[in-house]
Amino acid sequence: MNFDYGEMLGRSWQITWKHKVLWFLTLIPLLLSSLFLPFYFGPLLLLDESVSDPEGTAFLILMLVFIVIFGLVGVLINGVFMAAATLGVIRADRGEGSLSFSGLLQDSARYIGRILGILLIIGLSMGLLFFIFFVITILLSVVTMGLAAFCLQPFMILLAPLMFLMIAVMEGAQTAAIAEDTGAWEAIMRAWKVVRDHVWKYIIITLIIYFGSSILSSFLLTPLMIPVFALVLLTGEGGSNSGIIGPVFLLFFCLFFPIMLIIQGFVGTFMKLALDITYLRLAQSREDQTALPVEKS
Repeated sequence: MNFDYGEMLGRSWQITWKHKVLWFLTLIPLLLSSLFLPFYFGPLLLLDESVSDPEGTAFLILMLVFIVIFGLVGVLINGVFMAAATLGVIRADRGEGSLSFSGLLQDSARYIGRILGILLIIGLSMGLLFFIFFVITILLSVVTMGLAAFCLQPFMILLAPLMFLMIAVMEGAQTAAIAEDTGAWEAIMRAWKVVRDHVWKYIIITLIIYFGSSILSSFLLTPLMIPVFALVLLTGEGGSNSGIIGPVFLLFFCLFFPIMLIIQGFVGTFMKLALDITYLRLAQSREDQTALPVEKS
């Protein structure tokens, strides 16, 4: 079948620019994840060699419990906003239903369990796959004195396209779970069949949106970094104004961080829209071809 890349990219850009509520649904999990980072790494800074063994063991156990709790909370929040964002993409593409922030969160509540199931299945599968690959690489490297690691470099390079395709399967599965009202496993199988049947289209699409988004982000963020680099160079040459670096960096961070969030929200929404709309188009064409009647001779 002929797939219109221009229509997909144009539609994704149009919806991204028009429905900015999708930016917030994409951004909030990223923002909360960054806020949770101190809870992940903060306890490590509190470890001290002077702590006795029983106290140190209890502290480590408590630290692991907190990390697990915050991790589970993060996954739940991610699932909630992923479901709302995916429902928003489907409604925006079809031009139907409410696209308000509260409306999407409320209407997507029934899909949260399916989205969490998809994240769990694909996450565990990818984790197991990478674990097996790296264990085999380590064992072969020990046996061959490092030669296997060198020989397996081409396979490691292929891990990046594999990750892109798995992200496509994950996005397609989320779209299928909501648009086609299927369970988590059935949605994954539907998405897998679509990606498998159109693997080269997905490779081209992921390359376009990944490199296009990277170029756009660099184009927008690089000018914001120039004043900081200039200040560091001037301070390094003069030396007398080194005391102003800290306040200037703090001021720059307060200005730069919101702008970075807006750009990341736009880019993340566009990438999600591109993959979700691609699945909707290819899945529909697949159903149309399957439904064609067979002419009797």
